[in-house]
Amino acid sequence: MTPKQEDALRDYLQEAIVPLIEEVLIKKLGQAMTFAKEELIKPKREWVGLTEDDRDAILRSDGSLFDLTEAKLKEKNTPQRTEQNFCSRCGKRTQDLITIHTCTPPKENT
Repeated sequence: MTPKQEDALRDYLQEAIVPLIEEVLIKKLGQAMTFAKEELIKPKREWVGLTEDDRDAILRSDGSLFDLTEAKLKEKNTPQRTEQNFCSRCGKRTQDLITIHTCTPPKENT
């Protein structure tokens, strides 16, 4: 590539590509700020951060620190599903979510 072609390519990148990248970054920053504003005004849930043990485990792990941290935070902050086929009174489990379970409370000895 000749010096003249390199200059032309550099000019093209400055004029065409860089503004597109800046536009995307500004849009994403705006979305992040809007999300943060909504969460700070009326948080929908209590966020759980990483413990020292979590951070140590991430630092010892192989892989992207960003990806590992993101996965751990998602794991800690995703609501756990409660069992829907379990009777808290008698402990019986139904076969599926369609089966209706009715248990009789234990009779008192009188």
